[in-house]
Amino acid sequence: MKILKIFLAAMLVASFSAPVFADTEFPLGKETKGLSVKIDDDTKFNIRIRLQPRFDIGETSTSLKADDGKSYNSINDMYLRRVRFEMGGNLTKEFKFGAELEADKTGKQDTTAVVYGYHLFGDYKFSDTFSLFFGKKKLPYSRVSLSSSSKQLIIERPSVTEDAKKFFGDSTGHGYYGPQIMLHGKLAEGMFKYYASVTDGWNPSQTTKWTSKTVEKSGLAYIGRVEISPPGWVEEKQSDAHLGEERHLTLAGHYGAQGSIEYKSSPDKEDRTLTGFDLSFHLGGITLQGEYESMEITPNTSGTKATKPNGWYGQAGYYISGVAFEPAFRYEYYNKDSNKTDDDQTTTTFGFNWYPKGHSFKVSANYVVTTFGKGNSSKLTDDDNLSSFQIQSQIYF
Repeated sequence: MKILKIFLAAMLVASFSAPVFADTEFPLGKETKGLSVKIDDDTKFNIRIRLQPRFDIGETSTSLKADDGKSYNSINDMYLRRVRFEMGGNLTKEFKFGAELEADKTGKQDTTAVVYGYHLFGDYKFSDTFSLFFGKKKLPYSRVSLSSSSKQLIIERPSVTEDAKKFFGDSTGHGYYGPQIMLHGKLAEGMFKYYASVTDGWNPSQTTKWTSKTVEKSGLAYIGRVEISPPGWVEEKQSDAHLGEERHLTLAGHYGAQGSIEYKSSPDKEDRTLTGFDLSFHLGGITLQGEYESMEITPNTSGTKATKPNGWYGQAGYYISGVAFEPAFRYEYYNKDSNKTDDDQTTTTFGFNWYPKGHSFKVSANYVVTTFGKGNSSKLTDDDNLSSFQIQSQIYF
């Protein structure tokens, strides 16, 4: 607990020692928005680059075990958590496009970074109530995952939502950014929003998470999401951290399903369903958010129980205008299989963000403790928790 006491003391000192400035701007000036090119009123595009240098200290992974296998080892690791090149804009008033390349985790220990096509899409708006999207982008579920990583309250996303991203394809999580056709729109000035997507989900030769089998073929995956806000509380742009501006209150639910998943060299088949709810709120500097995810993997083998991972999190932050400082907290619970005894884990995160130039340049620090249940495979004989300290900055121009 000594490192936690030191961390909390540093938070307190930072909150009182940061320079005071006008509420209408940040210490280093306004946020930058990238390089914009405008051809006419309807045709324009924008280019941006985002870097997130990262430093991890402590027990960062359950795979780092001591030689006796009874405790976790600590490491120091410096790397680029995210490297992104973004381009997007409008070809016409109705047609938007976007493309994004990533080389995340460049320089991370035991990781080989690759350049990956993160987003590549077109989106045609027929009216406010009906738009047609096609291409690669995030599938429409999990609020914390749909919010840009450039505007996260906590450095890392919750464990349950990170696993939910791997539920419909590619255990690396890239399946969450898979090709899709999506209908979406809004009613009553955004008080009601909907998303209905079709994607291919698991593909042949991919190895599924949880069952660890190689896919032979599968049906399509269908995913839907709705968001509801009261009058005057519509969120203009989704974010974990609004930096004291405006207000919103949104209740949302989503559902996804993929059936007829068949495996190579096996007669087994399975169906997968995912259900989730989230509630988010911010008013001035206060931000609150919670989410629940329930997944179910149902095999067709007689007498075999369904695997049911599920979990939730709650997080809060308070942006202090005048010093651009934001203490933050999250608690999360994740049960990897509700049919097993004590196959769960809890994670508590204390942290803060400082915004010298808003989201264009910010510094974040988190102290994270994860405790594993007795039936969790990550628990060791003499050790049941990981504790680490994370420091991350963001340069977004």
